[in-house]
Amino acid sequence: MILMFGEQPVLEINTSSGEINIINPKLMPYGLYLDKQDNFNNLINLYNWLSNRMLPIKRKYIKEILNYLNLKQSTTDIERAKIVMKYHSVSVSDIYWTKEDDENTDWDSINIFDNLLNEAIFDVALHGKNLTLQTQGLVSQDINVQGYYPKAWKRLDDGLYLYKADVEGSVDKEVTASSILDMLRIPHLKYFYSLYDGEKTSLCKCITDKKTSMVSAQDMEIWCINKDISLIDFTIKLDSMGYAYMNLADYLVGNNDRHLGNWGFLVDEENQVLCLHPLFDFNSSFKTTGIEGGLCLPENNKITQLKAARRALKYIDIPKYNPVPGNIFINEEDCDLFNRRYNELIKTKMNSF
Repeated sequence: MILMFGEQPVLEINTSSGEINIINPKLMPYGLYLDKQDNFNNLINLYNWLSNRMLPIKRKYIKEILNYLNLKQSTTDIERAKIVMKYHSVSVSDIYWTKEDDENTDWDSINIFDNLLNEAIFDVALHGKNLTLQTQGLVSQDINVQGYYPKAWKRLDDGLYLYKADVEGSVDKEVTASSILDMLRIPHLKYFYSLYDGEKTSLCKCITDKKTSMVSAQDMEIWCINKDISLIDFTIKLDSMGYAYMNLADYLVGNNDRHLGNWGFLVDEENQVLCLHPLFDFNSSFKTTGIEGGLCLPENNKITQLKAARRALKYIDIPKYNPVPGNIFINEEDCDLFNRRYNELIKTKMNSF
């Protein structure tokens, strides 16, 4: 098998023996560690990396998606990796893909950014509709959509957009959080209300393309571990303001789901890390209560969200804003909590002088 980065070969690996030939070390995925002296672990690491390019086992409607594509209900890394490779391992997040050694396939013909998406599977991924039409020849963009909430990519006139279905008010939470961050001028992916087939969804635009990719914090942590450096130290050195905004935003809107798959980095077409990816995924907002907030996931649960937000003020000022209109919030409790947390940070800033 050959792993490609756009049009450039990165490595060759024998999927039977684990023997590798790294062609371009600079283009190696950050989340994939291979060792020429350890063929057994090479295969384990490869299949793990590929399996993470497939939607999670617990993802809602995964059974319907796999049934629609006539694929096995897979649980092991090897099984999941083979499903990913069936679709050339393509992803909306980056430009890595795979092909067999003797396969006459090129990047232009299979990449998601230029080619047709499987429009029929959109209904399956978003709402679990039971369709029977098989279209396995089309690019299956929804095999690699991460997260547990039902969601699906769709191409509109000006690019790719991610639709996310409503689960227990998740759409209202995401759009409300996005609107608040707009007012605070905190960089983030903007979420809007939309409708699909008469049902409420949130909508955001894809910002990756053939020149700009995303690396999850989960993958970057693997790279950092193998370099014997701290992920948080690396992040702050690279983009201290971006990291500060992330912790400040999550505290203010009560987001308690900033795990390693819910933030990441942008890299360029030469695989060089640029900065943090704009904040995304706020459908778990307004879940933490109290002035302290929950535990801060990016800090490995060692400190509260309030303490992380206070640390953020070393790198950024508190965003100035006119009072956020009460009617933008889902309820009065969320409005009150936001204002109390904002005022708590104002006191912190004043006491630092």
